[in-house]
Amino acid sequence: MSGIYGGVQARMKGAGYRNATYVHCASHRLNLVLAATAERHPLMKSFFDILDLTYSFMNGTKRHAVFIDVQDERYPNVQALELTRSCSTRWSSRSLEVERFLRRFDCILDTLSIFGNDNDADTSLAAKSLLERFREGYLNSSVGHTNASNFEELEILLRQNVREILAELDARFGTDQSGIMKAADCCLPRSQNFLNKQGLNTLSELYAIDIKDCEIEVSVRLLLGKMNLS
Repeated sequence: MSGIYGGVQARMKGAGYRNATYVHCASHRLNLVLAATAERHPLMKSFFDILDLTYSFMNGTKRHAVFIDVQDERYPNVQALELTRSCSTRWSSRSLEVERFLRRFDCILDTLSIFGNDNDADTSLAAKSLLERFREGYLNSSVGHTNASNFEELEILLRQNVREILAELDARFGTDQSGIMKAADCCLPRSQNFLNKQGLNTLSELYAIDIKDCEIEVSVRLLLGKMNLS
């Protein structure tokens, strides 16, 4: 979409729409903010790394079959759940990934225990390594929970999180993009900011248009009159 050479915006401009301005999807950018912030925290990053490793392990044909069999034994009257892999650019996909991991954590442990004694050395090592990661993760979470009882450390942690989120928001929601979005709002007749000169500054600078106060006033009266909104 955003590629300056082969992306959609480049093709649009190449087709003659030279004044077309590309604006990043705000929802996608917000997802990137959350994903990037999570990557900066060792405990959170380790947790999602374990989820990805678990998904990869269970994705093997033989391992997947055993995982399903274990679920059928533990939950005979319930449909087996498939583990999912989240998309790094869609934070919302983490929700389903975590939910299924937690709901079938007992089955995951059983499956890993089975393959921990597998004849294949690589499979056995991978299963034992994951089990060890689970134990380490549990201990780290316990330690983190204990430290969180110290209000000074908790305050520092929260401030750090806020700073990182704000930094990502500033980096991914630049004034150029927000200005264009505000200007678009000023072009909607039913908007409270309709033809607001300050809001239209981005468009006037982008297209080199000198917007005069009298022109705005006449346009507002004319359009509102036609829409019976005056």
